[in-house]
Amino acid sequence: MEMKEYAVTGVRWQMGEGLTMEQRTQEAEDFIRTLEVGTPLILAAEPDNPQDNNAIAVYMHYTRRVGYITRESCKEIKPLLDRDGHCDVVVSGNDGHVTFFVKIPNAPEVNALPLETTRELPVCPLPQGLGLPFSKDEHALQVVAPQLVKLAVSADTIGQFLEMAKFYIPLSKLSLCREDDSWRDKVLKQLQKACRLKLPQSEKEQLEQLRDQLRVTMGDLHSSQKNWQQQLFERQLESLRQQAEGENGLFAKYEKYRKNQSGLIESLVRWFGEMSHVELRNYKDHEVFARRLSYCRVSRQELYEVFAAILLIEKYGVEKTGDGIRLPKELDTPKARKYFAKAIELQYMEATENGRFRWIGTGNKANTSELAYFLGKVYNYQYTFDGNAGENFPEESLNALFGVKRLYSLLTQVYNAQKPQRWRSMIDAMFE
Repeated sequence: MEMKEYAVTGVRWQMGEGLTMEQRTQEAEDFIRTLEVGTPLILAAEPDNPQDNNAIAVYMHYTRRVGYITRESCKEIKPLLDRDGHCDVVVSGNDGHVTFFVKIPNAPEVNALPLETTRELPVCPLPQGLGLPFSKDEHALQVVAPQLVKLAVSADTIGQFLEMAKFYIPLSKLSLCREDDSWRDKVLKQLQKACRLKLPQSEKEQLEQLRDQLRVTMGDLHSSQKNWQQQLFERQLESLRQQAEGENGLFAKYEKYRKNQSGLIESLVRWFGEMSHVELRNYKDHEVFARRLSYCRVSRQELYEVFAAILLIEKYGVEKTGDGIRLPKELDTPKARKYFAKAIELQYMEATENGRFRWIGTGNKANTSELAYFLGKVYNYQYTFDGNAGENFPEESLNALFGVKRLYSLLTQVYNAQKPQRWRSMIDAMFE
């Protein structure tokens, strides 16, 4: 039975940055002419692709992406990919221009089950197409790591294994995601196995050096003293921030998106507020936030959602001055706008689409007593035994704004408590 042939397109866009279309076309044609029939290549699924989460990339060796399977063929090929989203193919020809063709020589009759993809974080409100693409290094990592793990380690294959391992080690510390964590464990086992082989001394020493480097990386990852997670998180965030500023980057896409849509920034802020772990609600505390992300073993896709959300909120979210806060006339003061904005930034409350606000709470428990205490400080409530000694507390308007009742009564209960509630110190800190 003849193997089916699949077209590979998008070759011109893999030819490098800063080229004109004419230069890209020439480069692509020159490259395709070098591809002999039978040249081995690798297919790799790209579920993170912001344009099409069904995309399947084509790699030469495991380092260079050279194109993509045509969109209409991806659905047919997906069942032929292994559990890592990969498949070996060979070049079968070209069209004499900028498209070439591949065939799958040994398509399995029964396909392995896909990897478990259960989310650790709530579903992100980012729409498809408004996200951050994975870096080239991460795409290369997703190709080389599985290939390295699947290679049968022996004296006959040690040259190929050593070449791949040298490429993998610098990539092994790219991110905090669970995929990388899993590959580190598996590759270390392969390196340990390779080190036990009877090999020439030079190869043995190279393997031992690579094994020790990977051990150091894994040790750093789990060290609470070195803050490796925070450093890695901030380094990757800064890199993506620069990418987002580009002509076709995240911010440019968002500018187009918000002309027809609204409320996304509020949804992203709310998304962080819905995190099941308290440490993930305040995403501005990178030390704690990164450590929890690593502990939760989030996927690479989830990690990139986090990065995109942070960057968008950082650039388009409400400023600390409160300029973006809109309040009814009787409640609108510079002080109120300032501290409402600060409470939103700290994930204590959120703006809702109907012009109201919702109190989330310092511990995500929506404690209405916390809200009353916070509003008392905003609107200059002063407790005495006989009542409020400060300015008139606008209870009715605040009840309506937050959809609650009895704020004034709750304020009295807070101050009458025998011991100050633990959460009061967190709210007090906002006003220092």
